[in-house]
Amino acid sequence: MQPTAFLEVTPEEEGMKLLRFLERRLAGAPLKALLHKWIRTGQVRLNGGRTQPFALLASGDKVRIPPFAETHALCPAKRNNAAGEVFLGPDLPVLAADPELMVLNKPGGLPSQPGSKQEDSVSKRLARAFAGAAYIPAPAHRLDKHSSGLLLAAKTHAAQRRLHAFFAQGHVRKEYLAWVKGRWPYTEARVLEDFLVTERSSSGQEKVAALPGGRSLRVSAPPTETPPPSGSCPTAGKKIRNGVFARCIVLPLQELRGEERPLPFAGATLLLVLLLTGRKHQIRVQLSSRGFPLIGDGRYQGTNFSQMLLHAYALSLPLSDKSQSAPAPAATGAATAQTMREYTAEPPWSGAFAPEKSLLAAGRAKLAEAEQTYNQTRIPCDFFQIP
Repeated sequence: MQPTAFLEVTPEEEGMKLLRFLERRLAGAPLKALLHKWIRTGQVRLNGGRTQPFALLASGDKVRIPPFAETHALCPAKRNNAAGEVFLGPDLPVLAADPELMVLNKPGGLPSQPGSKQEDSVSKRLARAFAGAAYIPAPAHRLDKHSSGLLLAAKTHAAQRRLHAFFAQGHVRKEYLAWVKGRWPYTEARVLEDFLVTERSSSGQEKVAALPGGRSLRVSAPPTETPPPSGSCPTAGKKIRNGVFARCIVLPLQELRGEERPLPFAGATLLLVLLLTGRKHQIRVQLSSRGFPLIGDGRYQGTNFSQMLLHAYALSLPLSDKSQSAPAPAATGAATAQTMREYTAEPPWSGAFAPEKSLLAAGRAKLAEAEQTYNQTRIPCDFFQIP
């Protein structure tokens, strides 16, 4: 008779549900129905007692499993890799790392998550680099395949949950650099607001679209600035599915003219964008719907180019606090500057599209002022509420 087997919960797995823990640690990936049966009949026990499938585990807990269940062998040496010990490819550098978090600089063209037609992705590279580890790091948020820049990956289950909470509650501040075709008509910071819907083409491809009626408001504008004509609400009398409200602050940094430098188009503008809401393809759609598509974004009317010029440049998030899953909401809906840590990544653009560092620094200061003004005025978005 085989001896009873025990699995000890590692620090990386703390906070994980028992069912998920068994799926990861048992070889052969038993069916969920079978795992439920083992737990229900007492063949799986937690710290010597009966338990439930969705019980939350703590570091050091001992999980008894049936003697015939096979387990994966762990590689303890891979639990807490430092930045210099992790190699994800020459095009995917690790900018920073600690026991809970990895900050990656993703290249354009590499998907964050695997897909049906994708042989390579950030997730797959992390899985290879940490094969056999107690917890496989995974991206904590989305970054479009053709976008480059900062991407966070959690190294523990608890860190993954905290990061998801940070993003969901708006505690992560994200700045993007975007080159658009044409000359941006405003010189000051503007708030762009739209109602986005997901459409499906006859070929089955999903595409995000902005309904007519979007606005570009001055950040310092009072709440009564130029309301849309009565009855022009794009959602009036309609039942919109998969609709989301989107808002960002945009500030122009520099401009290129075709007569000054050889360009494949008449002119271009570099924009610094602060996301106030994180929606699928938000920046691409909001700019394209106003006649300023991203250079290289063929999906949303952009000019053909070797790459899409959208880069996640700066990202700030609250300092880790293991005593809670998310920080307490501040008065403005975001954590204070004193509790934030920031990461930046230079865009991989050269030649005419390389941002001027002096303009970038000055622009970021102006954007921070615009954000503060926005937080004080809070231009309402009742116009975009679905009736």
